[in-house]
Amino acid sequence: MKRISFFILPTLLLLPLFLLVFVGAQEPERDPIVIVPGTMASWKLSVLLNPLSPPLLNGWKFTPSVKQYEQLVQSFVDAGLVEGEDFFIAFYDWRRDNERSANEYLIPVIDDALAHSNTGKVDIVAHSMGGLVSRAYIQSDGYRDDVDQFIMLGTPNAGSSDVYTLWEGGDVPDNWEKSQVYALGTYAWFLSSVTPGGVGVYDAVHDFVPSIGELMPTYDFLIDKDSGEYIPVSSMQEQNVFLQDLNTESGKEKLLANVNGGVSIIAGDGESTVGDIPVVPHDPAEDGKLWVDGRPDPLTPARDNTEGDNRVLLSSAFIEVDAPPPPILSEGPKNSTFIEKVANFFGGIVHAQIGPPPPFPGALPIYEQTLSARHSDLPTVAIPEIFSILGMDAPTIAYDPIPEPDEILTFWFASPIDVQITSPNGEVITKSSNNIPGATYDGVDDPLGFKMVLIENPQIGEYVVNLLGIGNGNYHMGVGSFTDTLDTDITVEGEVQENQNISYSVTYNEGENPINISDPVFEEEELNVNDLFALFRETVNAGGMHKGLKKSLINMANKAEKSFNMGNIHITKIHITHLEILVDIFRGWLVPNDDATVLLDILSDIKKEL
Repeated sequence: MKRISFFILPTLLLLPLFLLVFVGAQEPERDPIVIVPGTMASWKLSVLLNPLSPPLLNGWKFTPSVKQYEQLVQSFVDAGLVEGEDFFIAFYDWRRDNERSANEYLIPVIDDALAHSNTGKVDIVAHSMGGLVSRAYIQSDGYRDDVDQFIMLGTPNAGSSDVYTLWEGGDVPDNWEKSQVYALGTYAWFLSSVTPGGVGVYDAVHDFVPSIGELMPTYDFLIDKDSGEYIPVSSMQEQNVFLQDLNTESGKEKLLANVNGGVSIIAGDGESTVGDIPVVPHDPAEDGKLWVDGRPDPLTPARDNTEGDNRVLLSSAFIEVDAPPPPILSEGPKNSTFIEKVANFFGGIVHAQIGPPPPFPGALPIYEQTLSARHSDLPTVAIPEIFSILGMDAPTIAYDPIPEPDEILTFWFASPIDVQITSPNGEVITKSSNNIPGATYDGVDDPLGFKMVLIENPQIGEYVVNLLGIGNGNYHMGVGSFTDTLDTDITVEGEVQENQNISYSVTYNEGENPINISDPVFEEEELNVNDLFALFRETVNAGGMHKGLKKSLINMANKAEKSFNMGNIHITKIHITHLEILVDIFRGWLVPNDDATVLLDILSDIKKEL
């Protein structure tokens, strides 16, 4: 008995150590990852161009020319993760308010991810406004305790001074990515083309893109240019109630308490960013409904603060917490195995904190890190930090941001037409084929509806645009150019008939007026022999010639057409010759000269077709 006890006692004492090592060596179950992109990065034309569109979950993609998420997605693939099983992309209708985007788009994607989760939770990696969409869910009463780790990249948690000119003046900031500028421009152009009298950017944004208002700053940023004093944000007419509610102390505590695995914030620094904006008072006579809280002076605000990422200030990206939340006493994993329970009994909770330590003892992890990066580059530059926070092995490849194109040339069509565009060197793009480098064709499901062509870094020179009518009605064609220094668009319109061909020459060049559109060229419809005989009879009946001669010409034309329809081409030609002789004999006498010329031309065309 003593001998048995001698062996049992050391075994019991060492058992916790063995279990700790054993359990710690197990491969941890990984949560599926949900990527939530920023504003204007999700694209589905049939939804975005319909102000009243219900949520449609399928068929979304990244906005054409948006490349800032390609490397992040590729890094997950390179790490062995599979899209649709291990990671998911939560595209959403960025026009809508963030709470609606969370309910209609984010939650269904989380549900898809949970169907592949063994932990009952997901991890969220959100960029820019995607972080606000995620917070709208996590801090809502409908939150279901299904987010483990939440990573925000450049999220404007306190808003962005950058959007003031867009929201209050309808002026798109000049430091926005060109892909965002053309995305918003495409939407505004479409609304203008289908709305009598047109729709300006200000009205388009306020009426159909309320999410922009939810990016307005909640910090003091307007400065009275005369006094040099800050205008309190609390006194502004345009206020961001959405962020004010999210950022109450109870709201922030709710965020930290609801994310079990911790909140991480990665922000860009060292880039010139709009901070304070000097303004002059609103002048109703000059400004109308614009600039109700003051007109910027200068109109394009200076990017006066380098403590930001070119779009979002560090002070806005980071979340201020006045006091730490109460300590959370963990009861261990909810679904512990028997071995884990034994280990917990002997040695306490077997738990490894992955990623940076919490900011204060007992608090949930809230991690803030600054990177030297532009706003659009953060999803790529932060890949090593994302991997570390998620407990993944460090990437073995260095991922560099993909630069956005220097220029974007777009063609927009709101009309019942098919489109073919030929580039200056002869390359062609249509809805079914494309050999123009950097070009994309997109359109709504309705073939009679909106369609567009986008060309990155376009060639200088003449583009030939061929339009083929697939219905009858009005058509609108817009051509837009977007560069770092100049955004330009020109629109032409007209009427098209089914099967009618219309062509334009669009000259693209560098300079203050980069786009020139020629007058339309209408290709005459080719007439067959029967059409030409009908035209001959119509011309005779409409002409000012003698009635008896009219009857003779029409009878002879009918005989000629009958012979043609019977396949007797030789007889048809004889009748045509007799008609020519008859018209020529009576030219200037019983047949007016102008009518004679037209009739002889028609007869000549018939002979050519024979």
